[in-house]
Amino acid sequence: MLSGGICTMHYFGDIGGSVKKNNLFGLKDIDLRSTRFGFQINAAYLVNTSIETRIKFSSGYISGNDRHSKNAERGLSFISRFFELLAVPVFHLSKLFPGSSHHYNRKGHLSALPTFSPYVTAGIGFLHFKPETGPSYQVIKRMTSARKNEFDSHAHTILSLPLGIGFAYSLNNDYSFSAELTGRYLFNDYIDGFASAFSSSNDICYSLSLSVIYKIRTSRRGLPVFRR
Repeated sequence: MLSGGICTMHYFGDIGGSVKKNNLFGLKDIDLRSTRFGFQINAAYLVNTSIETRIKFSSGYISGNDRHSKNAERGLSFISRFFELLAVPVFHLSKLFPGSSHHYNRKGHLSALPTFSPYVTAGIGFLHFKPETGPSYQVIKRMTSARKNEFDSHAHTILSLPLGIGFAYSLNNDYSFSAELTGRYLFNDYIDGFASAFSSSNDICYSLSLSVIYKIRTSRRGLPVFRR
């Protein structure tokens, strides 16, 4: 299967965030004004009706701003272009839902699949990014000790651990639609180019993606067949 679509990346780190401490488990930290769009392309192989292996590539922007946050007077902001490559197994919970469409199995035959299929996914990936920071960074850097706050606007390639939930809805025997929410634990605290003296954990990112999936027919040997 091949798929492509759009995604948004939401950042939780040292810049921005809710004004209030009671922020509904972080939901109020989502800054829609700083949300940027990106794209993704995926290649997947359906092992059976329950298990799928998937390679995902995505690119876009991550941004954050102290405006309207508890640190509004600090005035920091950033934007980072990112490139991400993920390898994830996908576990479909399709047996919970009746109704079926079809996909082409390894023998080139049509096999039944539920029309609506929720799934969970987890895996490993690499994220490359380079933050672009505003002039306020230089002001804060001169005013504070390097031991209290750390600044790093260099390019980084880091390890990430994605965990996601989503669903796929089959439109017909050839096409499906999917929506997915994926959180990432990152082994780095500098997506925003800044690590606060009060920070005790690395940055976290969530993405929301919408994709159209094309189901490729396969031969008896499991090779793709594009002719009907």
